Amino acid sequence: RNSSDLVAWDEFGKPTVKPTLKDEEQNIYSVQMEPPLQPNDSRRFRVSYTLPKEIYVEQKGTLEFSFNMTFFENANLLAEKFSVTVVLPEGAQMLDVESTAFDYSSVHRKVFSDSVSYTFNSPATMLNKPKISLAYRYNLLWVSFRPILWIGAALALTYVVALIWQRRKLKPAVIAPMVGVSVEVLRRFVDAYEEKKRVSSELEALKVSVEKGKIPRRRYKIRRRTLENRLSTLNKRIATLKEQLRRSGARYADAVGQLEVAETELETVEVDIQRIEARYRRGEVSRSAYRKLLDEYRKRKEKALLTIDGLLLRFKEEL
Repeated sequence: RNSSDLVAWDEFGKPTVKPTLKDEEQNIYSVQMEPPLQPNDSRRFRVSYTLPKEIYVEQKGTLEFSFNMTFFENANLLAEKFSVTVVLPEGAQMLDVESTAFDYSSVHRKVFSDSVSYTFNSPATMLNKPKISLAYRYNLLWVSFRPILWIGAALALTYVVALIWQRRKLKPAVIAPMVGVSVEVLRRFVDAYEEKKRVSSELEALKVSVEKGKIPRRRYKIRRRTLENRLSTLNKRIATLKEQLRRSGARYADAVGQLEVAETELETVEVDIQRIEARYRRGEVSRSAYRKLLDEYRKRKEKALLTIDGLLLRFKEEL
């Protein structure tokens, strides 16, 4: 309810035909899948949409806010497994987390932002209505403060480097190993994720090639389907390995949580890029605003990719 700017993708990450509004009063959209679903058939797909902040975010004071959301209020469906990740704005600090019906929740704290992940392992329906509520502190002037923080961080880093340079002998760094998981599980996870990155990069390069007319469209479709099938298989394997890592201890669960937050950020950025490109083509934003936003989205994408690469490197060090 109250959603807008709806975008859908199939299980391979390919955008579907633009969803059509079927019932304006109930805000019901129709998503067309290709090929069409047959009776008793099932299909994975992903949907992104925008919700009005005024309904879900309430300002409690000068710096304190609360976020409240109830799921499946108007959705007549059954979700066997349901998970939610809430990423706070940069500079926001988590104060309190509450939830009803969810089986598991974990808070992930970073330098500039906090996030919380919820998991609902039992079937979720309109009857149990999982609900989340969290309180956080956020200074609306954070955007102005951040450049100053970066300057301070640069000065501090320079000072630390100078101290290290003065030391004659440096002790080798000791990395505390993460225990509780087999080396084989880590190796399979890293290998699967590295292959997923390669397949995703090849898909992007393939799309650019067909847009520039470098390869025939028929060859493009055949190769794309092969890569998409491989990507689907890898995603299923990675999801299984994630659960094994998550059950191996708090440190691994935290690492997987950080990975999923970065993955969510990547998906969000891709949606934002597609949305701003569509608005620019319609003439709704100026060229300067378009370039500025596109540059910001690309920086966010690069940051998320660096986070993922860092976590994979952390796993590789255990092999």
